[in-house]
Amino acid sequence: MQRDVDEGLLISPLVKQLGENNLLVETKKSCHLALGDLIVSRHQLWPQDVINAIIHFLGAEVFDRAGLMLIPAIQELNSMEILVDDRGLLSLWGSLRLPEQMDLGIRIFLRGLQIAARHKYGKSISYLVEDLDTLLEQASDKNAIGVLAAMMATNSVFGKNDPIRANRYLRTALHFLPYAQIPGSNEPAFSDEGLLGFMIWTNSQGITSAEHLRDWISTIEQLTLEQRQFAFNHEVAEQGCLVVSEKLWHKEAEKLQEEQDWSAILAAYEDLAERANKLALELLWAWAVRSKIIVLGDYLRDANAAVAVAQAAIQQASDDPRVRFLLQEIVGRKYVLINQNNQAIIWLSKALGEETNAYPYLRLKVLIYMSIATGKQDAQLAIEFARQAVSLAETNSLIDKSELVKALGELAIAQWLGSNLLPDVFESLDRAGEQLLACRSDAEDWKKLFLVYRHISGYFSYLARTGSPPNETLGGEAYAAPQRGILFSQNSILVDDYDRNRESILLTNLAFFAASVGNDERAAVWALKGMDDARATNQRAVFASLSLEAFPYLLLDARYAEVLDFAMDAGAFFAASTQLLQIGQLPQGFELDVETILGNKPSELWRKAEHNAALVGLLPVVFRIGTVALRSVELARSQATEVAAICRQISATAVDEQLWLQAAELLEQIYLLPEVSYNEILDFSNRFHPQNEQVLLVIGYLVATLQNDTPLETDIFLHMAIAPFIYQHREPLSATYRRLILPFFIDYWKIKFERVSLRFRSTSLVGRILNTAENFPEAERLQFVLVTMAFALNVRLPRDFANFTRASAPEVVSFLSAL
Repeated sequence: MQRDVDEGLLISPLVKQLGENNLLVETKKSCHLALGDLIVSRHQLWPQDVINAIIHFLGAEVFDRAGLMLIPAIQELNSMEILVDDRGLLSLWGSLRLPEQMDLGIRIFLRGLQIAARHKYGKSISYLVEDLDTLLEQASDKNAIGVLAAMMATNSVFGKNDPIRANRYLRTALHFLPYAQIPGSNEPAFSDEGLLGFMIWTNSQGITSAEHLRDWISTIEQLTLEQRQFAFNHEVAEQGCLVVSEKLWHKEAEKLQEEQDWSAILAAYEDLAERANKLALELLWAWAVRSKIIVLGDYLRDANAAVAVAQAAIQQASDDPRVRFLLQEIVGRKYVLINQNNQAIIWLSKALGEETNAYPYLRLKVLIYMSIATGKQDAQLAIEFARQAVSLAETNSLIDKSELVKALGELAIAQWLGSNLLPDVFESLDRAGEQLLACRSDAEDWKKLFLVYRHISGYFSYLARTGSPPNETLGGEAYAAPQRGILFSQNSILVDDYDRNRESILLTNLAFFAASVGNDERAAVWALKGMDDARATNQRAVFASLSLEAFPYLLLDARYAEVLDFAMDAGAFFAASTQLLQIGQLPQGFELDVETILGNKPSELWRKAEHNAALVGLLPVVFRIGTVALRSVELARSQATEVAAICRQISATAVDEQLWLQAAELLEQIYLLPEVSYNEILDFSNRFHPQNEQVLLVIGYLVATLQNDTPLETDIFLHMAIAPFIYQHREPLSATYRRLILPFFIDYWKIKFERVSLRFRSTSLVGRILNTAENFPEAERLQFVLVTMAFALNVRLPRDFANFTRASAPEVVSFLSAL
């Protein structure tokens, strides 16, 4: 196996050349020294210059200079934020012993730097670590500076990965610190002794066991008073104490239940609390006690013992508001968990009363638990506490955005339980959804949060759409209603249930929830996001559903090409689903293989797919152009021409070529007077088969009503002919029906009434109906408008329309009778 390039670098062509000459040994040394000095004298040295200089100094047998030449080069590599080509510098002595003639302190320092640099560059350090340990055993007081420098260089490497070694090295540094003096003086080489104490926080990052924790506190006990004070008065101490105390029980909780040993963990915290107390490290003591309380209450299921420990600790605590906050907060939370809400409110209120900016995340949790505790007594107060938690999460940069997601979710639940106003619930969940996706991560905590949030949003979305809560999940389990605290509880959700390909379901929940509470703008935003995600993950069912929700937004923005493109996909999906149902199969999942189900083109199934696309995409396009035509003939003509061109493009590869060509021809006839009259359009349209070409028939009738020469009586007859077909397909056209089709009919007759009001009878009634039409139930609104206009124009209702009205809108029948 090829070794590091040490040997090759240490035997340069120049050394060979000098060796081949019969020069005296001392002469060769002098030449090497001169050549090395010449290289060093340059203003700028490149990595190869450093290597060459080291080779010459080794040839000159000035070993200390060789080591001192490499040290700044390695230091520079360590200081760079980005990785660069080290040009072989990191391979020098990477797997070989340093020359014994080199000063021991230099060797120790160099090994420390090499360990840090090679670790940073992903290179093996096992040999270097072993060699450093050997060198440290040989170290004496006169090597103190090298020892301290090496220990500081390696601290960041071992603090996270090998805390036992990191603590041992720190204790070694503490031993040598008094002897580290500037050569030739009694001045300390490291004037700020407190920096060594600060290294305990780096070492704390790797704590994963009780052994690690005990070794860490043993190291702290060897710090001087000044070093301890520096470490624990530093701004990182607050977070450091949190990490040290919580990491151990978090790690234990991750183990399989049969492997957990909570008694050992509890003993470790008791030991930490006792020793921290003796050292007068009250903040560390408070965190140790707090972790002990968590183990007792959450994992050993002894809430009474947990509360007793907390209350005793509070009696012992000083006036430090951080300490009192920590202990009062945990007492209050434990009372919440055992449903003693009155006691919980007392202790949580005390915690909120402590004037400290420390631990904003815990203050957020106090506010959430206050919301939980007050919920049954005062629902509005519970909402207010949840709002305060949201505000804190939004304004404090130290709080992770995932906590804002949780706070907003809890606010949504509090709003539902407090006021049952689903628009308010949606607003909170809407903001939470944005934040959840913005802080996306592969971490398990994010995936768990995603699953909980999806459960909550699914519940409220279903409730908003149907008026009733869901009974069961897609997996068949009972669908649990969201409860206060669900986002902050230690739930049993398995990360294995997370599937990246199903994220679009969450977006669907939010799109439908938004639509159900009348927030059409947000419905469109979530639908478009969901469509992008569904297409990327091949979720055909999700894509089809969301495209229908997004169509009104796209149509209002005149994005007709996108609507027709999406409609082709949606139409194919609906045809495939219908085919499966007809042959007795239920569509499984969301990844339907549409192409396989529909088979090769051309076929009757693909023809149905295109007619579905015309229904859900082309027909809404025509309604939108019709609305535009009511106010701008020129713009409507331009848009109709654009859509006609798109239809002709589709026809080139379509199964039902005539469907798209005839639709294009109808669109091109909008406002072509005097060239084309409404009678000609009707004659053309009436040739369509009333069953197989219904969409074209409806489009033809609609276009006829847009011509300027169409009599009002003909307009109302045509609209009454269109209405039953539109109403029959309200489900796939639901969003378009609400936002585009119904407004078209209302606007159409408002404008007709305003222009020729003398043609109508009972003008006050007509005006009142048209101006208040949006107050009528959506399912009966179209019937109300058309019946009113027929009455006002003295037009008898056709039998088919009358029967349709009686069946679909009985209130309209009563209204008509009253007329």
